[in-house]
Amino acid sequence: MIEHTFIYFLNDNCPRILLNDLGNQIVVNDLFQLFTSGQVNSKKLKIRDNNFKLSLVKLYSNKVDNKIHYCANTREVVFDKIATDIPELDNFLTDEEGKSFSIAIYVEGAFLDENVNEERTAINFNKGEVKFPDQTSQEELRLAITDLLQSEFEGQIQQLSERRLGKVKEFVVQLLGTDNC
Repeated sequence: MIEHTFIYFLNDNCPRILLNDLGNQIVVNDLFQLFTSGQVNSKKLKIRDNNFKLSLVKLYSNKVDNKIHYCANTREVVFDKIATDIPELDNFLTDEEGKSFSIAIYVEGAFLDENVNEERTAINFNKGEVKFPDQTSQEELRLAITDLLQSEFEGQIQQLSERRLGKVKEFVVQLLGTDNC
């Protein structure tokens, strides 16, 4: 539940939210801190005339969940899996302390606010070739974000790639060794 409302907690003026359950009180804002360990980094991205705010969040949970969340009017509308463009990110990344985390990118901007459908279930991105400076395609935005991630997490992605290559080599050696017996 908290993942779908992360965008609210990224806002500086987020109110303190309390849940009461049979006398047990939970401060939801504290759960956000627990899941992120305070690891939120803001970036700006411009595609032609459209400005976007990116919130890169390290999620410390037991579930691999590397996604780009497109938000309109402070609500998540749709998402893309980062592994679509960076296959290594179907796994956890590891921080300096050896803790595993996933990456969630929350994307906000006037373009998204102005192009969300009434049901808030889709964003009307431009399809095909972009012809005007105020237009953006979902693929174009996703690729710009994954390029930024490639440089931001270059060393960690390289380690995942090397690990993956090592597993493939190990598999091939085992396969060839079995066939030669």
